[in-house]
Order: sequence, then structure tokens, then C-alpha cells
Amino acid sequence: MRYFTYIIKQADKCLVFILFSSVLIVNALILNKVIISDTIYFNTYSDLLEPGRISELINNRSKYEWIGYLLIPALLLVKLFFITLSIEIGLILKEYKLSVKQIFHVVLMAESVFIIGQMIRIITLFLFDLNTLVDIYNYYPLSILNLVNTGSIDTWLIYPLKLANVFTITYFFVLAYGLSLVLKSRPVRMLYFSISTYGLCLLIWIMLIMFLNVYFS
Repeated sequence: MRYFTYIIKQADKCLVFILFSSVLIVNALILNKVIISDTIYFNTYSDLLEPGRISELINNRSKYEWIGYLLIPALLLVKLFFITLSIEIGLILKEYKLSVKQIFHVVLMAESVFIIGQMIRIITLFLFDLNTLVDIYNYYPLSILNLVNTGSIDTWLIYPLKLANVFTITYFFVLAYGLSLVLKSRPVRMLYFSISTYGLCLLIWIMLIMFLNVYFS
């Protein structure tokens, strides 16, 4: 715990951000180049498209997937920004005094939970026989979604069940602990604060995704 406290307080934000972005890019490369094979594409679209059209999709993916790799750091930064913003608003309402720089640092350190989760996801994908893109997308280690038959539930339930996993829960505890260090407050109080700020924003995001899934299904 003392070592973890040192990391939260002393780690260089730029280096950590570069490290996290690099891990996510490597994960994406492994996913696209190794795990998602041409066979996966044919299994996914064989009932919907002609073989020639599927081959065209595969070729287009190879041409333009580099754009996705470039977007990874930007998307990570946007995610961290919005979480920082939600916590900053909560701190203002609670009349806590903490700089945006300090909040961002804590949020960045807490993101390590999801980075570890993504690494475990990539590793465990090699252990399962997932035959379609849908199966790969729906899989997330230690989530409630893995305990149910996705074919027997409505599609709008898939995202929240996927997000209900051990890493999401752990994230709240790590975020609360980091805030308790910089604010010199009790971790339990900060856990409640994290749930009422970031947790509320996360709930709104989940409801939006669920609505879009229902609307476009």
C-alpha cells in the first residue's frame, strides 16, 4: 500500500499517459493482427454478405485501421478529461479545494485498473474459442455478461452487463483511495463521493448507450 501511495503522489503524468497509450495500441494491434482473423470476418458476415464483399471489408480494414491506432491516445485523453471534470464539479459543490492538475493525476493513476483489465482481456482471448466479431466484442473478463447466454437477453442489456465487472468496481476503490490521499480525507467518504460524481456520469453514459441500442435495433 505504501508503494501504491508513492506511485499516486510521485509518478510522472506524461510518462504514465504515454505508457498507457502504448499498452492500448499494442493491445489493439494484437487484437486486429492476431486474434481477429479473416475467418472471424467470414464467420460473422457469411449469412449477410457475399464472399467478395466480405473480402472487401477485410481489405478496407487493413487500409484504414491505422487511424484507429492514432485515435487511441486522443480517446484516452478525452475519457480522462471528462472523469476529471465530473470530479471537479463534485469537489466545487462539496467545497473541497483541489486543483485540476491534482485531480487529473489521481484519475490517470486510477486508469491503471482498466489498463490491466485490457491486458488481461487480450491474454484471455487466446484461451477461448470465439468465432465471431460479436463474441469478441461482448467478451470482457470477470464481467456479469460472461455468466449469461447473450443469445437469451436483449441487446440493450449487453453493454451494462459487460461494464459490470471486477475492474469497474476496483476502479472506484482506487479512485477513492487516490482522492483520500490528496484531500487527506477518509477513503470511505471518498468512495461515496466517487460513486456520487463519476458513478452518476457513468450511469448517464450507460443509459445513453442502452437508449441508442434500443433505438437502432
